Amino acid sequence: MQEEFNLFPNGQALEALCAWSDHLKSF
Repeated sequence: MQEEFNLFPNGQALEALCAWSDHLKSF
């Protein structure tokens, strides 16, 4: 997980990733 955080240093990017994960769960 830490590696992913390095790819997304911006908090907004992490939030977008979490939101995208929720969308995938909806499917």
